[in-house]
Amino acid sequence: QIITNAQWANHIGRPVIMQYPALFVFFAFFLLSTTFGLLTSIIANIVQDSLESSRAFEKALKEIDRENRRSSGLRARKLLLLVDEDGDGDWTQNDLDRALENEEFVQILRHLEVPVMNSENLM
Repeated sequence: QIITNAQWANHIGRPVIMQYPALFVFFAFFLLSTTFGLLTSIIANIVQDSLESSRAFEKALKEIDRENRRSSGLRARKLLLLVDEDGDGDWTQNDLDRALENEEFVQILRHLEVPVMNSENLM
């Protein structure tokens, strides 16, 4: 009853303090320290749970970003294969010029954070 502060004053505190007044200091110190310790433990658990969920959320965001970048890279590769004139997999400046005319390709490069100026800079 003392630790939880549940009706301890009438049943325990007052009778004991009436009999032994010096125990008031002990009860006051005991109540302050246990209440502070309990509050600290509760807050620590809440903060720890928040940090764990924040880390899990950040990890999920990184995974989503990685998957988006991967799919954008695959789309860019598909578009480059479509504009490859001779189909050998080597892109010439003319191939890149034609690819840069495609707005979807330019958007993919921007999404992948590739600076898009002209085909010469991409080579």
